Formats: sequence, structure tokens, C-alpha cells
Amino acid sequence: MLAQPDHLPPVDTASGRSAAAWRCRTVAITGGAGFVAAELVRELVRQGSRVLALDVAPFDRLADLTGHPRLRCCFADVRDAGAMRLHLQGCDVVLHLAAVVGVQRYIADPGAVIDVNLNGTRAVADACRHHGCALLLASTSEVYGTMAVDLREDAPVQLGNLHNPRWSYALSKASAEQVVLAHARAGLRAAVVRYFNVYGPELDAPGQGRVLSQFLGQLLAGKPLHLVDGGAAVRSLCYIDDAVQATLLLVDRLAGENASGGAPVVGEIVNVGRKEPVTMAELAGHVLRLSGRAVGTVDVAGDLQFGQGFEEIPRRVPVLEKLERLTGFVAATTLECGLRNTLGHWGLLSPGAPPAAPRSVAFVAPDLVADGTLLARCAQVLVSGRLSNRGSEVEALERELAAAIGVKQIVAVSSGYAALVLALHLTRPRDVRRDVVLLPSFTFAATRNAVLAAGLRPVYVDVDPGDWTLDAEAVERELAGRSDVAAILPVTVFGVPPDLAALRRLADTHACALVLDDAHGLGTLAAGTSRDPALCDARALSLHATKMVVAGEGGALVAHNEAVLEAARELANHGIRGEGRLHATGWNFKLPELAAVTARHSLRSLAARLQRRRRFAAQLRQVLGQDAALAVQEVPIDVQSNCQNFGTVVRDRSEGVRDAYLEQLRAAGVQARSYFWPGLHPALNGSRARAVPVAASLEKRILCLPLHDGLTDDDIKTIDAAVQRLHHPEQPWPRLNALP
Repeated sequence: MLAQPDHLPPVDTASGRSAAAWRCRTVAITGGAGFVAAELVRELVRQGSRVLALDVAPFDRLADLTGHPRLRCCFADVRDAGAMRLHLQGCDVVLHLAAVVGVQRYIADPGAVIDVNLNGTRAVADACRHHGCALLLASTSEVYGTMAVDLREDAPVQLGNLHNPRWSYALSKASAEQVVLAHARAGLRAAVVRYFNVYGPELDAPGQGRVLSQFLGQLLAGKPLHLVDGGAAVRSLCYIDDAVQATLLLVDRLAGENASGGAPVVGEIVNVGRKEPVTMAELAGHVLRLSGRAVGTVDVAGDLQFGQGFEEIPRRVPVLEKLERLTGFVAATTLECGLRNTLGHWGLLSPGAPPAAPRSVAFVAPDLVADGTLLARCAQVLVSGRLSNRGSEVEALERELAAAIGVKQIVAVSSGYAALVLALHLTRPRDVRRDVVLLPSFTFAATRNAVLAAGLRPVYVDVDPGDWTLDAEAVERELAGRSDVAAILPVTVFGVPPDLAALRRLADTHACALVLDDAHGLGTLAAGTSRDPALCDARALSLHATKMVVAGEGGALVAHNEAVLEAARELANHGIRGEGRLHATGWNFKLPELAAVTARHSLRSLAARLQRRRRFAAQLRQVLGQDAALAVQEVPIDVQSNCQNFGTVVRDRSEGVRDAYLEQLRAAGVQARSYFWPGLHPALNGSRARAVPVAASLEKRILCLPLHDGLTDDDIKTIDAAVQRLHHPEQPWPRLNALP
């Protein structure tokens, strides 16, 4: 006979609950004896809610709450529809966490796994619908299956061999999600959370259950830690406190919604976790270091560890944008901190455990988020057989990128270099005596190489001491008395465009083209200012792996003259016209279809990534105040940079200081670079090196700090600490407001 729920006493409104002031006064939690559920129970009771915990297992994890006036523990089976209707009556919200978990159990008893997940969820959802309770289903990252990419909630799933019982849990959880979402569409306030590898002190008894508990059991037994199939699998572990906090924030939003509107939580699936990828071999290394036990590791075949039918999932890392957008929550507990808490709970933390080596902050790390949608589209292109020669993906990219930057059309090509070659070739005056291009001496080698490929001669001009872009006054001095200049070729530097209005006047006065190397400019906002790229005859964008929109390799030509764009399409295809006739000598500058697929995927997240970069750049600028050893590149007040790179110069002009700083930063885990370096002027324009003093000074003192899509708040703290150590008050650095 199932125990009937006793009347729960009223909520003590003076109990000091959180600011959320839980609108859901009575909360039922199925699977209440489990790891995550027990911590939810404990936190809800602490916050002042009345809690009903339901399970078929003993409530050992809640022994410390025995007799608490706001907690009732009842033995009940979620598969019993009658029991669910009885127990859930009067509840405001139900957290449905009941499940059969553990890879060994999936393989050993798939029938029970499916029964609890599917029939239990149906019974709970029906009871919630009957009583009007809000419902949050606890699902799992297992539903994503074998997709070895960072996982968004809307990503398609890919399971392994369905003959294997290994997938009984993932399939039945996915079906349970559909049950809950169907009820949500029918009017139930319901949502789904997908947990990613939640861990903590009470996860399992050492030696039982999941991987971390297995490691603890092996430590206690003095045995080497088992690495399944070499330990190459990647996971992102989330500490229990963070998982609980994220869940309750979602429940608070869900319980506060009503039929007339509210926050967009009803009917949503939300990942809950922390993005801190680690291989199982690395996890074992952390455990050994923190425990101080030299038991080592041993490789074990998956079939021996889990039984026949085991299939490994090579990577399982969440994308957590939706969780942050809905709740503002970001998991704060590092793996190092969580492991220390867990090992300490079991008496396995060594008092002298050394701290982890500082996490290295990469100079560049494009965050493409290669999810299932991207992989599926790549598969469609491969199956189609159309891999190049301006297929539908390239044409779609041209339309979407043109719309994003506010022009009518563009031409997608194989690189930013290719776009620049075409721009110079097609916009230069036809007078063969005009073969000189004026370009900044502070730029990347591709700028110079494009000039040479277009059959022109580079002449290097100095740059502005504040923003490091082509100096219009220096260009004017170079133009005086010359009649051989075909084009002025300024460069957008680290997201900052040059003074294009001044350069436009000079180009018009001297009847030469104005072409912008805008490889660093995609996403920068300067329309209507003196630095508006629309002032140029043409500009070249880059879609390289390190740029704002990533194709791997790729670029785009932007021009106002449609004839220039049409000619560019022809020249990029060997000079062959649409009807197949060879019209001119051209190049093979075609963008492959797979690169276009990748670029379109990247373009969709451009706005969010720009916002993130700008936030991090503002934090870095705050770090580098007046007393810092590094001075930051100037950004004009009317320009909103895309923050392509974060450029600084070393204030100290002494020889070798920049290189010493680079070594100090790398030792502190910050991969800074001297970029652009080396400069073009000494090696390629030797006799004129003295004419570019600003660029010559920049070459010796330029230092770029990491700034990219994959940066985190923790990375900013690491950079901050490393930069602060560059400055020594007892040896103050000479201050520098301008170069040189």
C-alpha cells in the first residue's frame, strides 16, 4: 500500500528565503532519493518551500532532514498513475527526476530503464495536467547520442547501433521529453532540462556508479584508476551546487508563468552544465594530483568495464547560451574547486595537494560551434556532388553576407587575399605607367603579396601613432610630385578602419583608386563616419579561420560598381564567362561549397559573438589603465570596433622589453603575440625604413593580447593577473601617449 501524503504545514514566510520568494509554495520531487534530487530537496527546504520527495529507494541522502516540518518523504513508484494523481494533488510544481541511471544498468536492464523513463513520465505529466501543476523534466545529455560536437538544444541527434541496449536510456529520455513537450503545447506549464555530467560529494559511494565515483573507489583500494579505452573521451563536468542553482532559477521562471504570457520557459529545452572540457585521462590526472596517491592509471576496454554493447561517446560539451539568456546564470565552480570538495568529503584530499597548472589562454580560438545542424548541411552538400563552381551554398552566402553588411551584392572568393587581388586588378586606372600602390608599412604579408600578384609595385607609407592605420598626411606627402600611383591601399587594423574620408579626397585629387584591405573589418560599425568603408571603390573581406565569420579559408569582394563584381566572378573562375568561353586570363579563386556552408553557419551567430568580444575588450581596456605596462590601440569615438584583435604597445622603449614581456605572459598562461610582426618596411623597403618611424617603433613594441570568441571571464582574470605582474613600481616605466 502506498503511503498517502500527510497535510504539509504552511510555508514559514519569515524563514529568510531568497529574493526569488518562491512562487511555487509546494514542490514535489520524484526520484527524491537520488543525487541531484536530494540536493534540490535540501535547497528548497532551506529556501522555505514545502517539499514532497517521492521514490522507491531509501532516502539515505536526506537523513539529515529527518523530521523536518517542511519535508515529507513518501515511497511511491512513478509508473503508478493512480499514485501520481494522489500524491501530486495540491502541488504547485513538480520536478520529475525519477530515472534508472548508470551505463551498466542501461546495458543490464534496458526494460526497466525504458519503463521508468517513458511510462513514469507519462504518469507524472498526466497527473500534472490533471491538477494544474507546473512540470520540469530532468533529462540528460545522453539524448544527443554520439554527436562529437558542442551541443545546442536544437541540434539534431545521432545515436549509435540500436541493437545495443546502451541506447535504451537516451531513446526513452528523448521520448519522455516529447511527452512533456506535447503536454506543454496543450497548455501545461512544462519545460525540460538536460543535465551534463553533474558531480559532487554525494554522487555515488566510492567504487559505485559513475566515473568519478569509480576513481574514488579505486583510490581507496590502492588500485590504478581505470581509463576506458584510453581515457580520450571528453566531458564537461558541472558541480552539484551550480546544477541546483540553475535548475531552481528555471523552476522559478516556469512557476511564475501564466497563460497570458511571461518568460519564454514553457515548452523549452535547456542545457544545464559548465563548459570546461576535460578528457577522462586529464580528469584522472587531476584526481591523482589532488589525492597525492601514486596509484597511476590503467587502460581498460569499454566492454570489460561496462559489458557487451558499450559504445563510447567521444565528446559531450554543452552550449549554454540559452541558460544564460533565460536566467543570467553561468556556472561558477571550477573543476579544480569541485574536485577538491568531492575528494575532501571522502577524506581523499592531500593536505599538500598542489594547485593545478594555470590554464593557458589561447591567443586565438574560433568558437565555430560545429553542431549537428552544420554537420547535417555538410553531409547534404557531399551527397549532392556539387562541391565547387558557385553552387547554391556560395550563392546563399553571398546574399546573406551582403545583407549583413548592408550592400546589394558581393562576390565570395577563396580568401581575403584573392578578394584584394581582384579589387586592385579591377579598380586601378588603365594607364600602365601607373603601377605603384601606397600601402601601410604596418600590415600583414598578404597585403603586400596581393599588390605583387596584381602586377603592381608596393610603396610603404607610415601609420598613425594612435590607431596604427594608414596616415593620410604621410600619404599626401608621398603623393606630392608622383604620377605613377594606381591605388591607395589602406588597411583596417585589429577592427579599426583608417580615415577613409581624407584618403578619398586624396584618391580623387590624384585620380587613383581607393581599395580597403578590410580583412579585420567585418562587423565593425562605422557607417556615416569619416571611416565608412562605403567611401572606397572596393574592399576585401576575409573569412579565414581567425576572423569574425569563419569559412576556414575564404573571402569576399565588396564594390559599388556592379560591372566590377561581374568581372570579378569571371576572373575568379579562370576568366571563363558563364557560357563557358575563355574571356580573359584569370585565377582559380572559387570558394568551395563546404567552406560556404561553414561561413553561413558562422554568420548566424555573428551578432552574439560581436557583443561578447566587445564586452571582453572593454574589460581588457579597464585592466590596462594608466599605470599598466602596456598602452592600448586608440579606437575613434564614432567607431564601434569588431575587436578583431586586442593591440597594445609596450610603454618601455628599451631594447628587448617586448620579447621579455611575451615570455612573462606565456609563463603566466597567456599566449600573447607580436602581431603584425615582422614589419614589411625593413626587409622589403630597406632604404625607406627611416621614413616610417611610427611603424618602425610599432614593430619593436607591438604586443597583442588574446581576444577571441572562446574567451571566458576566467581568462580575463588570468590576463589581468599576468599583465599586472609586468609592472614593477620600484622600476616605473616611461609613459608614452603617442608613437614614436
